[in-house]
Amino acid sequence: MEDRTDDVAPATDNSLSAFWDTFTPEKHTLLHQIYSEVVHWHPNFYILGKNKTGHKFVEALDHLLNPVAENTKNCKSALLAFFTMPHLVLPISKDSRDGSNNKTTNRRLLQWNQGQLIELFAEAKALQCRKSKPHTKKTNEIKNFNSFMSKGKISNAIRLLSDKSSGGVLPLNQKIGPKTVLEILKEKHPEPLAADPHWKIRNFDESLPYHPTIFEKINAQTIRKAAFKTHGSHGPSGTDADEWRRVFNII
Repeated sequence: MEDRTDDVAPATDNSLSAFWDTFTPEKHTLLHQIYSEVVHWHPNFYILGKNKTGHKFVEALDHLLNPVAENTKNCKSALLAFFTMPHLVLPISKDSRDGSNNKTTNRRLLQWNQGQLIELFAEAKALQCRKSKPHTKKTNEIKNFNSFMSKGKISNAIRLLSDKSSGGVLPLNQKIGPKTVLEILKEKHPEPLAADPHWKIRNFDESLPYHPTIFEKINAQTIRKAAFKTHGSHGPSGTDADEWRRVFNII
């Protein structure tokens, strides 16, 4: 049977403001703990369509950034919530071809707005643990190289050519000779220096070499086009460019 969840009116307690209205310092601590773990996960998200569910998800993301734009008391938690929400709301739980992704996403959005972070995290973690492990069998490197190049992922393509690509990240306390990795990194870091007075811009008018009128061309459409051209791995959000383009596609 076709899922008709999008035609159902949202629950009265599914207000976008509910998340911040009930936000407390304790929830900030919990949110930080959850973020510290999900940021290392491999995202496996639903692909939302341009329907009510998709727009509701984007509106929820937009609302999370309001404290930053308005510089209110929750501004320090806003980005944390913005980066964490996709990992808790969008994980794939079953084959989405039956239309159940709309129902599942709506249910998770309701839980998110109600502040049920522990329940959402438990569900997302269970799904992450059930993800199939990558095969260790050597794949066709030429095919992967061409695939990365065609997608503009130059760094990934170059990494395939390196024999050390599977080495991973060294633990900071691991010893290389008589020194640990952390000690070696500190030695490579330059000593701090005082800023040269000549580098400082004294006249504010001279700090903007471009006429302000050129920025009038920057609107929602130009920002959307620029966002679709981004490539690369994830930053602090834990979500790479491919996953973010899926979200932008809803707008």
